[in-house]
Amino acid sequence: MKRVLFFIVLSMPILVLASGHGEEAKHQVSASDLFWPFVNFSILLILAVWKLRKPLSKSFTNNAEAVQQLFSHAEEKDKSAQAKYDNFKQKMDNLQANSKSILDEAKETVTTFEKDMDKNLAETKLRIEKECKDRLENDKQKLLLEARTEILESVLVTTKELVASNKAHKNKIEDNLLKNMQ
Repeated sequence: MKRVLFFIVLSMPILVLASGHGEEAKHQVSASDLFWPFVNFSILLILAVWKLRKPLSKSFTNNAEAVQQLFSHAEEKDKSAQAKYDNFKQKMDNLQANSKSILDEAKETVTTFEKDMDKNLAETKLRIEKECKDRLENDKQKLLLEARTEILESVLVTTKELVASNKAHKNKIEDNLLKNMQ
């Protein structure tokens, strides 16, 4: 780049002289007057092309490579973005399907829980009813036994009183007991 600027600075005086401003203003321009400026310009152009060809070629090649790398990088980013988009879209589709299956599974679990709960409640109700009936029957048997025991005790007490109050009955009972023992 420094070389290009150097050649431009060196070529300025040549261009000024080639422009023809140094001569009289009233002079008529002819084709022969343009010959030397054309030669100067051609020499300048040939020198510029000769000296600048390699750096410009190298610069254009580097720019082409940079553009190619940028394009390759953009393609990679596009592929990566497309892959991420496809992955995200697939996850979203799976999310909807998974959420539906999860909801269905939850409904099924709730239904199963309700059925099990109803079954357990029915079994518990039957068990409690059976336990209550058994307890009532047991209490009834106890009360009957207590009632019989009380009746028997009152009969025995009454019999003792009767036997103790009447000596004829007492002797008769003793005779019957002795007969049954023999």
